[in-house]
Amino acid sequence: MSEEREKKRKSNEIEHEQGEHWFDTIYKEYERKGDFKDLPGKGKPLPRESVQGDTLTGILKNANYKPPWLELQHEIGERISNLITLIEKQGNHKEIRSQLEAINQKIRKYNRACPPILQKGLVSVNNLKNQYKHWV
Repeated sequence: MSEEREKKRKSNEIEHEQGEHWFDTIYKEYERKGDFKDLPGKGKPLPRESVQGDTLTGILKNANYKPPWLELQHEIGERISNLITLIEKQGNHKEIRSQLEAINQKIRKYNRACPPILQKGLVSVNNLKNQYKHWV
């Protein structure tokens, strides 16, 4: 029997030398034997939980980690809310302009850090309430 194993090992070494990965060799051997024919779930869609997200996202979510851009998103929403309140109270125009510029600086920082599909436009006094909906 040890002679047979040695023969098999040498044939595998030859295949590996031809550039085939050891895993490919094992997979093809199982496939040739028909070991994949009666697997449970064959021909059925994968369960939803196995195809959603990725491993890293799951680990980060379980660790309660928030990416910096997400924390920035919440901060911008709060600042916009505070500015809306200040405008409704007829606050100082200089203070309003100053806060508006600070918010837009945060939005620029957010847009550089977040995924491109989540980027948002700058705010102005005219579109502040409408933009607030996108931040909360």
